Parts: sequence; C-alpha cells; structure tokens
Amino acid sequence: MSVEKRQMWQQKMAESRAALKAILDKLEPAQWSTPVFSEGSVWTVKTVVSHLLDSERGMSIQVHKIRKGEETVPEGFDLARWNAGVEKRVGELTPEQFMEALEQARPHAAGDGVAQRC
Repeated sequence: MSVEKRQMWQQKMAESRAALKAILDKLEPAQWSTPVFSEGSVWTVKTVVSHLLDSERGMSIQVHKIRKGEETVPEGFDLARWNAGVEKRVGELTPEQFMEALEQARPHAAGDGVAQRC
C-alpha cells in the first residue's frame, strides 16, 4: 500500500473515531442501554460499543495471521456464539470506562507496527 493511501485511510479512521466519540460523549448514562437494533437479540448502544472495543483489540491479531497466510476463522466458528460472548469478554464497564478503553485500544492496535507495514 502506498504511503499516500495509508495516510488517507488513517485520516478516515481518525475522523470516524472522532465522530463516534462526539456522539458517545453526548449520551447520558441511561442512554447506553437504549436498543439500537434487534437481530435475534437486542443490541443496545453498550452492546455495539462492546463489539467495537472487542474488534479493536483483536484486529491486529487477524492482520498478522493474514500476512502469514494463516487461517483467521477457526473450524466450527459460530458468529452468534462469538457475538453472545462479547459483552462477557469486555466486561461491565461504565460509559467513562468504555471511552477510556476505546482510547487505549486504538494506539495499541496502530502502534504495533501493523499499520505501518501494510
């Protein structure tokens, strides 16, 4: 990937993160329990942010596996089961803790050298 293209994607990701942060910062604590959509189970704002946080934490692992030519989806993977366990893996966090965890996850994922090498 060219330097220019990488910088463009990094900028788009930073803008998207800033927009998300602006929305989440305006929410009252009770609004984190607001249903967003239902697909088998009800997803609240908290559920969606839990999934974003879980994805942010695990994405660099997937990138490393792809670069090595390794399988990224294990045999018998069940997306519904994975989704059901996200909130358990992330834990019970307050809105402030979610925001802090999101801030900490982004530099860690970007700072591991994956973004610079792709």
